[in-house]
Amino acid sequence: MLESLGTAGLRSEAGTQAALDNFIWTKVSLLTAQEAKRARIDFVRQHPELHNNHRSLARTLKNAGLYSDTAEVYAIKKQVPRLIREATGK
Repeated sequence: MLESLGTAGLRSEAGTQAALDNFIWTKVSLLTAQEAKRARIDFVRQHPELHNNHRSLARTLKNAGLYSDTAEVYAIKKQVPRLIREATGK
């Protein structure tokens, strides 16, 4: 559908609706930045068994839909220590 609209058609109301209809709504795309941050902290708080393995925690956060599909595990891993601090208060 999107391909048949052409460039000008994509900017039309029908094009906007077609884009919305074809967008894959992930868990994180439905959250505000603040809600996503809170959800990540809550998730980390609920999984203390992963606190010592930052890479596994990063992968699990991504698999849980708390980061976009395009987010790299390496980049998420860099945020894990801060998330753990905020989740545990340490």
